[in-house]
Amino acid sequence: MPLMDDPAKVVDIIVRASVYPREEVPAGWKARSAYWGHRIAPDITERISAGVARKEQFELGSPVPSSSNAIHQPTPGGTGVDGGVRARMEREDAARKAGP
Repeated sequence: MPLMDDPAKVVDIIVRASVYPREEVPAGWKARSAYWGHRIAPDITERISAGVARKEQFELGSPVPSSSNAIHQPTPGGTGVDGGVRARMEREDAARKAGP
């Protein structure tokens, strides 16, 4: 997804929320913008969010072969805080730009 927050920042927000609990805690300016956008204009915000998610997952996402993955057994990698998502996204972007 575009504009992803650093995982360490999100972890800090979760830890702070455990000390100072609130019903909702938006993590960063993007989440606060989405929160307030949804409160002001929920239909428009949901349409924009759905459009971004669809584009990122269906149009820009890379196809993967069928596998059991973590459903039946744990995956060997991705056990850190960020799971290597940023590196994977960079590889996918480079492959997409290079073409078939």
